[in-house]
Amino acid sequence: MRIVHISDTHLGRREKGIREREEDVYEAFDEACEKARKLRPDLMIHSGDLFDTYRPTSYTLRKAIVSLRRIIDAGIPVVAIAGNHDIGPRFGGGKETPLSLLVEIFGDDFIHLNQNNPMFNTGDLVLCGLQYFPNQEGENLKKAIIERCDGAARRCRARWRILMLHQGVKPFLRDFKTEINKAFLDRTCFDYIALGHYHVRFHKRDGVTGKVFAYPGSLENLEEREVRQNVPKGFFVVDLEEGNINARFVEINSPRPYFLIKREVRRSSDLQLVLDSLSRRFKEIDLRKKPMVRIKLLVRQELLHMIDEFREDVHHEFGDRSLKILIEVSPVVESHLATLDGQISLNMEELMAHIFHDRPTELALALEIYHKYLEGKRGGDLSKEVLSLIKGWMDEDKVR
Repeated sequence: MRIVHISDTHLGRREKGIREREEDVYEAFDEACEKARKLRPDLMIHSGDLFDTYRPTSYTLRKAIVSLRRIIDAGIPVVAIAGNHDIGPRFGGGKETPLSLLVEIFGDDFIHLNQNNPMFNTGDLVLCGLQYFPNQEGENLKKAIIERCDGAARRCRARWRILMLHQGVKPFLRDFKTEINKAFLDRTCFDYIALGHYHVRFHKRDGVTGKVFAYPGSLENLEEREVRQNVPKGFFVVDLEEGNINARFVEINSPRPYFLIKREVRRSSDLQLVLDSLSRRFKEIDLRKKPMVRIKLLVRQELLHMIDEFREDVHHEFGDRSLKILIEVSPVVESHLATLDGQISLNMEELMAHIFHDRPTELALALEIYHKYLEGKRGGDLSKEVLSLIKGWMDEDKVR
């Protein structure tokens, strides 16, 4: 049996309001669906965040339907769970997700797994899946896995068992919020843990249990962490053979090149080094698309007067060859530079725990916001996440 495992497509996402970046996301998904179709899998599974918002535009929905129909018309069912971006409040109470609309459109060929409908059984394979659970609902997540998924899967006589989750798993992920521990999942009956939420490809087979844990990652560079790690984009094709799980990565070619340069500017020559670095990057790769260019500078106060000229030089030299050039400048004093050099370290979570030591609700919310920042959320994206978190906490307070 062959499975295609994809995740975090974030259809509809438009970085910095740039229309081409939204089209990049659609193009990557379309290429992935076409490559998946040619592999002739028995089904395709999507581990959450199909959409970037729980209320996608009609244009985004049409793009999703066209690409998914290519898979479904080839006789390949699609099984999906809702990620945190796919879920939002329903007017009048409760939660809603656009995945329900896809079930109405495609019928039995699009299976939406959630807490109320957690299992899909094909005979030789049983799939269980749950929607995203936020960090403060960690115990509810464990309970749902045990009662709704593991218990039901053990009662089936399927040869293979797959669990679909959109969560961060400890200790696999560093500098990323986690909601569940690998040791807990090791005790379940599942052979392959199909994960979403983390945007950088990750794959590990446990040497003792034989379980495979896999994050395909996103299909486009959506966060700074992805650009820094520079890992190819794509999906997993998973072959379930007698006594063996073989998961191999299939790379897609459509992601736009993305140049990220971060530098401390201590002297004027450092700005020239940034220009030289950009020149090398443009020469080193075959540019199928104009790249995104993002430059983040920490500049000493006495050198800030040189930044306007630097901006002009960058746009003059590389503007026509780039989709967009983003230059972020943060003025710093010597003490800040010393901190960046590692002479001073500060544990933000410990600091928050100290500030909110007698206010556990505020502490939990502050940590949620901080973890969103660590995930790479910035500017308007971070603001939307913060507003969503605050609304969620207010709704929970009303329930309590």
